[in-house]
Amino acid sequence: MKLPLKENKQEILFMEIASRLVMQFAECNEDEALYFIIDLMRKMEEYNLKVIETLKRIFQIPVGISDHSLDPVLIPKLAVAIGASVIEKHFTLSKKLSGPDHSFALEPDELRLMVKEIRKVEKWNEKQRKRFLNSTPFYKKILGTGQKIVTPSEKELYPGDKRSIFVIKNVKKGERLNKKNIAVLRAERHLKPGIHPRYFNLILGKKIVKPIKKYVGLQWSHLLVK
Repeated sequence: MKLPLKENKQEILFMEIASRLVMQFAECNEDEALYFIIDLMRKMEEYNLKVIETLKRIFQIPVGISDHSLDPVLIPKLAVAIGASVIEKHFTLSKKLSGPDHSFALEPDELRLMVKEIRKVEKWNEKQRKRFLNSTPFYKKILGTGQKIVTPSEKELYPGDKRSIFVIKNVKKGERLNKKNIAVLRAERHLKPGIHPRYFNLILGKKIVKPIKKYVGLQWSHLLVK
């Protein structure tokens, strides 16, 4: 007798996180995770920082946050107060420089301020941290529920933000896959994602059954004869 298997969206997201952590540890020997919401200019209420506690409890590793909010202090302080051990921020010498990331990156004075405020939080005891986290209704909204979900601002970007295997050179029929013609990349908004990165080593050396143009997501149909 077969029982129906039903997975909710939160379970699927945690399985994706677990899969990525296994790959990360195997490739880089890194045993920490950065919590990150895809949309860089998301609403503060969508941060759901209690996910940091959830990830620490489930995976038993240090967890931090990759933060792209414009405020240099608020999210880092809240994240450290709730247990984050790493804070990642973009850094620039000037927000006026050309390029996609400078506008929301920290300038030197902002970086110094962030570090100063984080060091204060690190010295707080548990009671002081709880008092800070619960000090305003707005902070409670930022902390969220701790349930990992795809937020409304992420829905458009989520499918394309996951990494997958792409062909990075034009490949002819019968040519074998190698590290010079395939790579693990993000699909972003305009490309169809390819095979999951977990299969990268498995498909190395395999022959292509049809020609593929550069920057096309590699599909199983490119490898399998019908």
